[in-house]
Amino acid sequence: MCRTIKADERFMLIPVVMITSLTSKDDRINSIEAGAEDFISKPFDKTEVLARIKMLLKVRELNVSLARAYGDINKLTTFGKMAVKSFESGQFNLGFAIDKIIEQIMPGKDSGSDHPRMCVVGAPRGHGGWEWTRFEHEPAGIKRLNLDMNLESHLRLPPDNKARIVSYDAENLATSKMKNLVKQLRLSSLSVDNLLCYLSTSLCIFTMNYSREITKHDADVLNTLVMHTLFVKSTLENIQEIEGGFTYSLQALARASETNDEDTGNHILRVGTYAKILATELKQSEAFCRDIKVHALTHDVGKLHVPLNILIKPEQLNKAEFSFMKKHTHYGAMILGDHPRLRMAKTIALTHHENWDGTGYPNGLAGNAIPLAGHITKLADQYDALRNARVYKPAFDHATSVQILTEGDGRTLPEHFSPTLLAAFVSVASRFDETFNSLNDNLYTEVQQPA
Repeated sequence: MCRTIKADERFMLIPVVMITSLTSKDDRINSIEAGAEDFISKPFDKTEVLARIKMLLKVRELNVSLARAYGDINKLTTFGKMAVKSFESGQFNLGFAIDKIIEQIMPGKDSGSDHPRMCVVGAPRGHGGWEWTRFEHEPAGIKRLNLDMNLESHLRLPPDNKARIVSYDAENLATSKMKNLVKQLRLSSLSVDNLLCYLSTSLCIFTMNYSREITKHDADVLNTLVMHTLFVKSTLENIQEIEGGFTYSLQALARASETNDEDTGNHILRVGTYAKILATELKQSEAFCRDIKVHALTHDVGKLHVPLNILIKPEQLNKAEFSFMKKHTHYGAMILGDHPRLRMAKTIALTHHENWDGTGYPNGLAGNAIPLAGHITKLADQYDALRNARVYKPAFDHATSVQILTEGDGRTLPEHFSPTLLAAFVSVASRFDETFNSLNDNLYTEVQQPA
């Protein structure tokens, strides 16, 4: 019987006392090996037995607390890994994060005495007010229900950037600072026997109805889970703000380089969007697609070093002028420099005029020697150039532009692009047209290519 009890995880912490007339050393060893915590030989003293039982139950309580703490450490480790994944992905969803907190606090498959039987969570809405959600155990797991209540009006929240954790047992709920909140929950037929509260201006969590005493350990676990979540949220918001500033700076630099072109304004934004569409069609990583949309903006930043008379010359450039114009690729790479964060932008600025057949500039690269980011941006830039009027050409419509890129017109040839890139372009060409129309700020009338 002792071996059976100790072999089951549900019962293994129940202390077992052998009370027997057996007295030999082997019998004691067998009892210990079976898992018994104590061995009392007959005749026994009742007071001694009760004292030993009291001591063993105290040990059991400590073992249960230790096992709970170990389980909570595992929960925090798992939750920390989830938080790191959210951080690495650069994405954060507060609702999803709250669900994960609740999963750790009240595991869906076990509503045992160690866990609260109900949780209520509130978070501020973007347009004012709070959104409240109730979580309860059901046989199939945790049930999530919206609460149409303004519980925030019954709370005294700490100042901004502060948080407070408090707990209340059944005896002091009625006189606590949470009495109005408890009253509102009970008016909605939600029983509250005891209560652990995390209170802040950004998130409130109430765990309630433990069938045991709420401990400081429970408060520490809840605080750690919430702090993990809010730290990731705050960090990602700061990163997004920095990224926004970085993108804005690149846009400002790119717009400065396009000041003297006829198609200023959204040209650089369209090229970035085209580049991302192509990269996505080519099954590039999410990070590559996200980066090329931003870094392609500065493909012509080197034009800042090209004399104005060359940039706006209405006639065809002579050999010397075109030779100087080609230097804008090197100038762009020089302006963008060697910072790792701008590595793709520098590559694009230097290589977006290289041709697949080796006839491009500045280095005459061919085939796979051309970096993919530069090659993608070349086609994106070429398409937008065809769609816009220049001093030396009219604006072409979408169909004509696609025809020129895929069949050639003497100036632009399909040999300038890899077959794979051209095939990807054809697959998503309609999205290029949609992008051009949605981001077109030029006032001109498209014309068909002259026969």
